[in-house]
Amino acid sequence: MDGEDQERLSDRSLFGTVDAQRLARQMDLVNVGAQRGMQEQPASDHAGFDQVEASIAGEIQAIRAQARQDVLRRLRAINESISKDRSRISTSNLEASVAPKVTAIEQRAQVDLLELEDKRGKLEEERAEFAKWRQRRNLLRPARESGNAFNFFADLFLIAILEGALNLFFFTENNSLGILGAFFQAFLIAAANILLCCVVGFVAVKRVHSVFLLNKLIGAVSILVLLVGLPILHGVVGFYRIARQQTEVEGGSALWTAMAWARALEIERLDELSLIMTMVGIVAGAYAARKGYEFGDRYPDYSKRYWDVEDRRVDFVEEMTEVTEEMLDEQGAASAQTQNYLAELGSLLRSLESYTERKRELAAQLRVFEEHLEDVASTCLFIYRGANRSARSTAAPDHFEAKFRFQDRLFDGDRLIDTELHEALSVNENIAERAATAAGQAREAAGLLQERIRNVIDRTRAQLERGRALSDEPT
Repeated sequence: MDGEDQERLSDRSLFGTVDAQRLARQMDLVNVGAQRGMQEQPASDHAGFDQVEASIAGEIQAIRAQARQDVLRRLRAINESISKDRSRISTSNLEASVAPKVTAIEQRAQVDLLELEDKRGKLEEERAEFAKWRQRRNLLRPARESGNAFNFFADLFLIAILEGALNLFFFTENNSLGILGAFFQAFLIAAANILLCCVVGFVAVKRVHSVFLLNKLIGAVSILVLLVGLPILHGVVGFYRIARQQTEVEGGSALWTAMAWARALEIERLDELSLIMTMVGIVAGAYAARKGYEFGDRYPDYSKRYWDVEDRRVDFVEEMTEVTEEMLDEQGAASAQTQNYLAELGSLLRSLESYTERKRELAAQLRVFEEHLEDVASTCLFIYRGANRSARSTAAPDHFEAKFRFQDRLFDGDRLIDTELHEALSVNENIAERAATAAGQAREAAGLLQERIRNVIDRTRAQLERGRALSDEPT
């Protein structure tokens, strides 16, 4: 044996070593050899092994047979593992787990991306229509925010409370309904005044800024109505306060009496408190009209139209982002699953390679062990023959000079000649070849799936980029 084989035998052999000296002692070869030598056995012309030599050969044959069976068992176990790993190298696993997912992603992309594209087209049409609407009205500036609605209504509520409190003071005097009746009258008048003027300012007065004549006319008329109507309305309220006292004595309707005094402009009937109440109502109404006028954009419907389009743009961008992110996550998961399959495929191929190397190593170790057993047998024969030759007076048989060699050797040099071992060892070559073919097909299938996934991702990202153009460009 060469140095490499000796190192492999001592460091990595599955079979260990057989101690020739120990075996010789167990078989008592020295004594047996001497006794047979004194008996001139075997005869000088004996051509084959005697019974002692045959027992030595049989012992060595048994050890080699056990090693051979152990190697066969290990090779068959490895072949079973190879067959299992080979069965896992198949495009069917990939097609069963990943292909349906990729198909579902492609179908979803076709539906969702077309739907998003349709919504994007409609949104762009709305934006274009809104741009024309602005252009027709010379609205080059952006729309203004409506402002804080809480502050807006809080101001109106505060002025209503203030006016109502003053009216309560004015109406409480000589009120036949008492404080509770005065309370309802005062706050009803204040609330109606504030609400009406605010609505007129918000809906009508703003139209004075319109480029269209009818809208301008509506705005101008609403301002005139406020300028004329507020003094008249609150003048009637002031007359009503005085008329209540007179009608309680003379009878009749206080409201109709107040309206008659207002038509006749009998200003002298108003006392100091009624004049103050009238002025408070006019100021409160004018303030409410201004608040309504200032709330939101001063051009009628500009803010509403702008925010309608802007809200739809924001909704579209959010929906588009959500859909594309979900799709990219699904595509990423499918791509990762394919990558994992390819990684597992590589691991399986490496496992097959390691199995092949292990089988070669087993064969090499068995070859080394067979040579080692021949050396052990030769050593035992040498011990027996030496004792035999020393004790005998006749010449020893010629075959005493020959070394032991298995007649049915498992190996001829490095070549394995044992049929059963060769078959178990060579199974891997066929399996490895089929595994390599299957791995190539699996890689090709995985590559096609990856390409399909990339195509869907590219389409999705393109849709996302088109949507970002809307996202980065306010209405």
